[in-house]
Amino acid sequence: MIWEPVTHEGITATVKLVTKRGEYWAYGKWWEEEGKIISTVTLMRVTLTGSEAFSQRHNSYPSRITVPRLPQIFELVGRNRHGEEVIKYGFVLQKWFVTRVHGTESRRLQEAWCNGLGYRLSRVKDLTNAVCVERNGLRCEPGLSAAPSSNRDIVDRRIGAGMIGEWGDAI
Repeated sequence: MIWEPVTHEGITATVKLVTKRGEYWAYGKWWEEEGKIISTVTLMRVTLTGSEAFSQRHNSYPSRITVPRLPQIFELVGRNRHGEEVIKYGFVLQKWFVTRVHGTESRRLQEAWCNGLGYRLSRVKDLTNAVCVERNGLRCEPGLSAAPSSNRDIVDRRIGAGMIGEWGDAI
């Protein structure tokens, strides 16, 4: 299968087929080989690349980077070796995040760093479908802490529920 990369607003979506064998996966083909159960699964992994601020993570006064106009519709087309369309995969990219991976500074300094890039500090609603509630007499800090809206101790995974709600915590 051949997948051509697709670029919108400086963000490129690429597809790579990844085959895993001999590990336990949630989905896949199972069969027995020499008395052992073997699992094999082929996954379509979509990777997004675009504006990033890694080189400026230690700079308290970063330069602006590209801020894409969103939402953008991405449609990836898988073709066979004859160039014939076999499958399509599409999605709407609603938000673009950059990370500093340098979180020892105060919220005020982190916010200034984000603003210097032309971005803003993320809010709870950007990241999860959780709501801010008081628990066990502890004061809730809007934007800093949250509990799942379902009152269970897990995030409801669903489209449109924010970055963690859609993608999980292993990003």
